[in-house]
Amino acid sequence: MIKVCYINAEGYGLLDPATGDKCYSGSEIGIHTDAFELAKDPEFDVQILAEAERGKKFKKGRITVWTIEGSFLETKLIPFMRYRLRFWRKIKEINADIYVMRAAPGEIYFLTALFCKIYKRKFIQVLGVTLKKNIPLTQPGRFLRWNVFGLAAVHMAGAIVAITRDQTKQIPLGSLRKTRVVYTGKHLAHQINTRSKRNHILWVGSKKPEKKPELFIQLAERLADYKFVMIRAPEDLKLPPNVAYLKHVPHNKIDYYYSHAVATVSTSSLDWNSHANLESWKNGTPVIALTIDTDENICKYNTGFHSRTFHQLVEDVKKIMGDRRLWENKSKNSLEYMRREHDIRKQIEKYKGIFRKLISK
Repeated sequence: MIKVCYINAEGYGLLDPATGDKCYSGSEIGIHTDAFELAKDPEFDVQILAEAERGKKFKKGRITVWTIEGSFLETKLIPFMRYRLRFWRKIKEINADIYVMRAAPGEIYFLTALFCKIYKRKFIQVLGVTLKKNIPLTQPGRFLRWNVFGLAAVHMAGAIVAITRDQTKQIPLGSLRKTRVVYTGKHLAHQINTRSKRNHILWVGSKKPEKKPELFIQLAERLADYKFVMIRAPEDLKLPPNVAYLKHVPHNKIDYYYSHAVATVSTSSLDWNSHANLESWKNGTPVIALTIDTDENICKYNTGFHSRTFHQLVEDVKKIMGDRRLWENKSKNSLEYMRREHDIRKQIEKYKGIFRKLISK
């Protein structure tokens, strides 16, 4: 049996929804989904390490959950150091064969990679948005975190997983040989709503400025006759009357909004296949992206529109709202794309191949 530990520090609420209403990123949801899908195979003993108010250990189905007190985002020196010491002790106590991590500070990647090197374990780094290279020396904290510790972890990793093909352009040449592209896996929707049951244009995102929610507001102002829904956006935005705002929707209920949307609009300037795009497509909902079409999945597979300009974004929304046959074609393409490239069962088989290959070395 291969013992695999997924480090999902900020994802504890996905294991215990009663702990609060935190919004989760695609990275946290992705690694959580992977862990539970892998646990269905008795060949693998799956562990999850997450942050909680107190350290504990319990079973969640076939998964063993370990928790660690504190937060890796702590900046004060003493709590910062205490957390990293506890983290080292915890991964040593878990004693897995393989450690998998996605979306963490560079020094946490480094600590895990260093631990695996010392104790002859295997470390897999799943890439987040970017490796954050080329940070100037005028930002010493971020330079040390990413240009030193982050890249050192990449070099020490037993395997690197890129979640898009575009990400492979960021990887140092010496690490490309151990890199594999594995798209984020999703459980596909069992039932897809028809166009007649859909009535709004959707935007889902965080408060990060790169998400550019203000552009969605401008879009709604230009198209006052349509209904718009925003989820998780900054609360200080001034909304026109045709925009409904939802501060938080639990992950297990958000499919309702994707499945009742005519389209999902992406105004983000971040360079990866966003969680919102995948959640949209799996519900047969086309995506209209203003700026980014990662791996050209929108244009190549006709799963929506890549508008490129705000004027064209307005026109593309009008097209999708007014042409039922066009919508049905793009909805069908979205579902076919997800079945082919993002079915969680297929993606986990790829991870199993990586795990077995690492263990055999």
